[in-house]
Amino acid sequence: MTVDWLRAFPRDLAPVVTKAALKLPPSEFDQSGLITESNSRAWPTLVASGQAIEVPYRIYSDHLSARDWDAATSVERTVLGCFYSRHHDGHVRQTALPWLLDSAEPFVAPFVVQFLGEYVLEIVVDIAERIERDRVNGSCLLEALSQFAHENPAFVTLTEARARSYWAEYYRREFVWARDYPALIAISRINA
Repeated sequence: MTVDWLRAFPRDLAPVVTKAALKLPPSEFDQSGLITESNSRAWPTLVASGQAIEVPYRIYSDHLSARDWDAATSVERTVLGCFYSRHHDGHVRQTALPWLLDSAEPFVAPFVVQFLGEYVLEIVVDIAERIERDRVNGSCLLEALSQFAHENPAFVTLTEARARSYWAEYYRREFVWARDYPALIAISRINA
């Protein structure tokens, strides 16, 4: 199944998403699932800005050329950051993160929240630190994340369960109490 990036963003972004998607190098592999899929049960469709969206779990495209990246507009780069936030390589996902955290666009919210339920601690720490800073100073990003959480409580529940599972399996020695695990702190801030 080829990635239909138009399904991952609100409809009004279709021209930008289409233009950004054309920059992606072709992939020999199809995407693997959606971020809402789970082995235990079916989860409701995600909603962003009142519209149903489908965000891929992993993609396998090669890196974007420097020429294509430089030729992209700021909004296209943010969209490309969303694309690469779903990349199979955690290092690539981490390099995409700043484009999401530095954006005031609400469409980045599902991509940022998804990171909190994943295993790359460095990414989770970066998000938690940004949310804490934004909580003190005010931020459109934190507002967008909170709005997304309000629209998608079941997905936030799934994300929290995933984060708790990664904490228990990999990070319990570093963070003795679950309440100290950065992903769970960030989720509680988003839900506040």
